[in-house]
Amino acid sequence: MKTITITNQKGGVGKTTLVINLAQFATIEHKYKVAVIDLDTQGNASWTLASDVIANTGNIFFDNKIDSLNASRDLNVISSDYRLANIEKIDVEQIADNLKAIQKKLQEQNVDLFIIDTPPSMGNALVSSLLVADYVLCPIELEAFSLQGVQKMRNVINNIKTLNSDLTELGLLPSRVENRNATHRRQLHEIQQSFPQLICPYSIFNRSSIADAVSERTWIGNNKKNSAKKAAHELSDVTNWILQRIELA
Repeated sequence: MKTITITNQKGGVGKTTLVINLAQFATIEHKYKVAVIDLDTQGNASWTLASDVIANTGNIFFDNKIDSLNASRDLNVISSDYRLANIEKIDVEQIADNLKAIQKKLQEQNVDLFIIDTPPSMGNALVSSLLVADYVLCPIELEAFSLQGVQKMRNVINNIKTLNSDLTELGLLPSRVENRNATHRRQLHEIQQSFPQLICPYSIFNRSSIADAVSERTWIGNNKKNSAKKAAHELSDVTNWILQRIELA
């Protein structure tokens, strides 16, 4: 089983959209057994993937019900719970131990891919998710304020690597990209120059069909409109690239 943490300290960069679509495409197109845990108190991934929920974070971190975790579906979601707001009161080591116990349970149940959705802020949930991950991927929006946080996020990841030597940085995934936006083109060029080894070869473009699928709780691959087909093809390419990098494709 491979564990990938999707993270960025800044909100609104398409992090949860990536989590949802990676889980759906890996399950539906690639036939992998996938589990998602939503560590973001906003619970957006949990809401969209509500039909696949098998447990919640309150069960895991406060009720100690890891042993009862039953990943019997193709896509299995541990949803955000209101008690997640208190996770900062739990030591990072304890959260990491709980996540490792989840990993062990999921691996016993033949889960192929474990995806961790993180809150858009530095804290115990984000740090612990990096401590247990095999891979980390950072979606970024091509705006000035978003790019300012890239180096800060990389500093955090590099610090975590001293504690988790198995952590591999997949890179920076441009998200919500608009090709006609001159600022986006300029920022993409700048980040390619600054981080040539880290910028992903694919992007997630800012298409209404993606937002519609998320809000309608549907898989975009089922939408036969031309605009949705184009978005689905792009998301499929991103998924394929990720799965190849983590050696699951």
